Amino acid sequence: MHENTKTILVILSLILVATLAVFGYPKYKIWKETKENLAINEKAFELNRLIVESHDCKKVLAEAATLVKIYNKAEPIWIYKGACEFDTMDFAAAKISFQKVLALNPENEVAKNYLAKMEIKPGEIVLSAQELPFDQTLYETETGLKFSDPLHLDKVVSRPASIPLYLTATYSSPKKFDAVVAYLKKILPEGYHFNLLRNNTYAIFDKGDDGKLVIIKVERTSSVIVTVNYRKLK
Repeated sequence: MHENTKTILVILSLILVATLAVFGYPKYKIWKETKENLAINEKAFELNRLIVESHDCKKVLAEAATLVKIYNKAEPIWIYKGACEFDTMDFAAAKISFQKVLALNPENEVAKNYLAKMEIKPGEIVLSAQELPFDQTLYETETGLKFSDPLHLDKVVSRPASIPLYLTATYSSPKKFDAVVAYLKKILPEGYHFNLLRNNTYAIFDKGDDGKLVIIKVERTSSVIVTVNYRKLK
C-alpha cells in the first residue's frame, strides 16, 4: 500500500472517530437516558399501584430497596420509598429518602412536605394513614373494653404512630341513640366523662392517668355508630 494511501486512510479514520464523538455518542446517551427514564416510570407506576390498590408497603419497600441500587437518581422511586417508610413510622429511613429526593431536585414539594411532617413537636402524635387489622381479643385485653348487645363490633385496626400503640374500633347498633348512651354509662368503669356535643354526639373520655387514653364517640346517623380511639402513650 502506498504511503499516500495509508495517510488518507488514517485521516478518514480520524474523521470517522471525530464524527462519532460529535454525533453518535450523544445520540446513544440520549437514547440510553430515555430508555432508563421509561424503565423508571414503569417501576414507579408499579410501586404506586401497590400503595394505592394493595396498601402493601412491605412489598414496596422491598422492591424500592433493590430499585434505588439500580436507578440511584430515580426521584419518583425515592419518593415512594420514603412515603412507605413514613407510613410504617420509620422516620429515620424516611428522612434519608426525602433528603435524597431534595438532593436530586431541591424544589420537590412532596419531599419538603414529608420532611416538615416529621418535625414532631413535644406531645404531638404523628399517625400513618395505613390501617392494619388488629385481633379482637387482644384489643379487648389491651383496652379493658368488651361491649355486647346493643353494640356490634364492625372492625378493629391499628395505625403505625409515634406512640407505642394506636387503635381504633368501630361499633354499630340498631338501637336508639339514647339507649346506646345509657348502655355505655352503665358498662363503662368509673373515671369516664360524658360530654354531649351540639350535634347530638357524645364524646366520652377516660382520665388517662396510667399512660393510656380512651376517647369514645357516639354518633347518630342512619344507625348509631360508636368509635373507640385507644392511645397507649408510653
